[in-house]
Amino acid sequence: MIDTDEQTIWSNKYVRFFKSTIGIHNTIDHMMGVLLQSLKKLDIAEKIYYVHFLPSDVAEIAYSTDASLVGLKIPFLKTQDLTESTFKVIEEETANFSFDKSARKVIVQAIKTDHSTGLLVKICAEDANIHSAYRYFSLLCKIRFEEIVSTYQTTTDLTELNIRFESILSKSPIPMVFVDESANGVFMNTKAYDLFGFSSDEPVTSQKIAEGFSNLINKLQNKEEVQGRMQELMFSNSIDRWRWKFGLPINRTYNVITQLIHVNSYTGRIWIFEDVTIEEQVEERLQVINHQLIHLAEKERRDNVMKTTFLANMSHEIRTPMNGVIGAVSLLENTVLSNEQFELVNIIKKSGESLISLINDILDYSKIEAGELMIQPEVFSSVELFDDCVDVFYATALEKSIQLRVMLNPNLPVYIKADRNRLRQIILNFVSNAVKFSPNGSWVTIKVSARNIDGKPTLSCKVIDQGKGIEANEQEMIFDRFKQVTNKHSGGTGLGLAICKRLTEMMGGVIGVKSKVNEGAEFFFEVPFENTDSKPILLGDLFTKYANTEACIWTIDSREAVETFDQYFKDKKLELVALSSPEKFFEVPQTPPSIILVDSIQVKGELEKTIRVFRENGISEQTPIVVMGYSHEKETKEYARFGYSDMMIKPLKLKNLMKMVEKWVFKTVVHQPVQQVEENKPQKILADHSVLVVEDNEFNQKILKRILEGVMDEFDIVDTGEKAVAESKNKKYDLIFMDIQLPGINGIMTSKLIRETYQDTDQPFIIALTADVFLKDSTALEEAGFDDYLPKPYRQKEILGKIENYLQRQSHMVL
Repeated sequence: MIDTDEQTIWSNKYVRFFKSTIGIHNTIDHMMGVLLQSLKKLDIAEKIYYVHFLPSDVAEIAYSTDASLVGLKIPFLKTQDLTESTFKVIEEETANFSFDKSARKVIVQAIKTDHSTGLLVKICAEDANIHSAYRYFSLLCKIRFEEIVSTYQTTTDLTELNIRFESILSKSPIPMVFVDESANGVFMNTKAYDLFGFSSDEPVTSQKIAEGFSNLINKLQNKEEVQGRMQELMFSNSIDRWRWKFGLPINRTYNVITQLIHVNSYTGRIWIFEDVTIEEQVEERLQVINHQLIHLAEKERRDNVMKTTFLANMSHEIRTPMNGVIGAVSLLENTVLSNEQFELVNIIKKSGESLISLINDILDYSKIEAGELMIQPEVFSSVELFDDCVDVFYATALEKSIQLRVMLNPNLPVYIKADRNRLRQIILNFVSNAVKFSPNGSWVTIKVSARNIDGKPTLSCKVIDQGKGIEANEQEMIFDRFKQVTNKHSGGTGLGLAICKRLTEMMGGVIGVKSKVNEGAEFFFEVPFENTDSKPILLGDLFTKYANTEACIWTIDSREAVETFDQYFKDKKLELVALSSPEKFFEVPQTPPSIILVDSIQVKGELEKTIRVFRENGISEQTPIVVMGYSHEKETKEYARFGYSDMMIKPLKLKNLMKMVEKWVFKTVVHQPVQQVEENKPQKILADHSVLVVEDNEFNQKILKRILEGVMDEFDIVDTGEKAVAESKNKKYDLIFMDIQLPGINGIMTSKLIRETYQDTDQPFIIALTADVFLKDSTALEEAGFDDYLPKPYRQKEILGKIENYLQRQSHMVL
């Protein structure tokens, strides 16, 4: 039971201790001295000291009411268990804590703050009365002790942080000014003193800063602008990106940032002056450069327009006479010629086509450079694209006994969406080079597949030749413009592959070459395309119907020629056997054939002997034998006489092979009797139709007249747009060939006027004839009402093709 008087005494003592420790924050030594001495005056202890822990696991007396104890060490193991004690009494005889020979009572209390842990130790007499009132007093004093130490440490940290902060601000290269709302507290760093023109040793007041601001504003080049924005400070806490432009002597531009700061009940405004002089100078310089670039871009645009116009005119001036040359040659080819005359005509034809090819390369590259060539995706048959490209060069390849083959991977979609014309241009360039640089009797292979690259379906094409190959150093620059491989016989402009590279890149693809000297070359490109369906039909899907068909195809051909078809017959019961002669089929047992294919070159033209070998070895008349020939005119006359059932024209194409299989094996195509082909002369077609030719060049008029005389009874030729409009008003024409560059009103305007002359239901087909190839990729022809386009120089078969296509279409529409 605590005595009430005793409790009152110790409560009063605590109050006295609390009062004696108010405001003692000074140095740490002074503070700890006051704390310990104040406590000793009120406590029962004879000595009081404070123990702190050093990093090396040493407990040391740091402060004491007995100065002789400061610095003494206490066994660390004796103190470890005491760091959590709020009040522990130790009956000591060993003097570990008291440092006294006589027995003592030792009271230990742990002092813990956020920053440190220590021990408050009281040395008392052996008979000291440690009752509950004293314990309560000691606990209160411990709490007060911790509170004062913690407050001192926090204040010290804040003071140090403030010193560092002011030191940083003072050394900052950015001028800073702070003024509190009451105008009593101000701060300026060193750079601000310099900006305001103040001496560093003179006192700065809010009034002086206000005067400094006024002086600064008066020196501004944009004074009115700054004064206008000053009004914003009445309604806004902050302003950012506020340009202050000073003339001489300051000659700087500052981005001023001002912000109103609220901290508890304390309010002030900070001003920061960010020097942006260099940034502004750079901006001004960039503006000048930008204006210069715009001027240069406009000049380049004008130059490109002039260049395009010049090239278009040059193209027209060259193509117009070339049209007469090539047109005349195409007519001359269909006349009776001696061998020598035929060779001379062939030389003229090839020379003209080479010249046109050179012109096309120059114009295409010019269009790409001028940014006038656009990518135009369309849906088309991937199979027909590559077959058409092979057809273009097959005759040229045969002159060198070079065989062309296309190997289409079964994973290739039958229909894809991409720019067919640009893909065709790249493939033709690759194949042309492959044929040009391949030796006689070699193979040129086109491998095509579909891949998925970065989630996009991609067309992959490789053109592989067996030429001399390309040196490694030449491969690096072969796609540069005007660069060619070292070959004095190569010819060309050196633009073809450069154009291919630019076209591939415009379509989002890649292009390259792999080659070793004396091992040929592989040119490749990969171009993304769009599928026409979520589940497109693949080429391999077309052959699933043959999975359970038991049939065997014999073919006399090279292994390379039929290798492309093997992949389609894998895991199928349809078998393909290729041997080099008819006799070899009977040297070892073979599956009886359902159809036999014979390459006329492979049997060296001995077609009659070949079919006799088959018949004499038991192949019945019911087994069809089909000739694979190289000329409609020559071979067709002979194969029926020898007993052949049908004929396929080389190059051997997948679709043609499957048509023969369908026709002769599955009997799904009605067999047509063989008809003798007449001499290749134009015949009268669609004689009930009328055609108008609008052409101002005399030579071209003669060429078109000769072409039309063989096929049309009713046609007219005029040389101006005005005459064309007049003729159209007097007579109804079904088809009009319209030259674009005419004297007077041009072909585009003439076409529009003719369209206005006719009723909507009686409109003629109008085909543009022009040497301006730039019009092909523009919308001008379509907007003028043209149905088609035919570039100069045109050939007889191209004119006849357009007539048949459009007039037959019109006949079907009438029916």
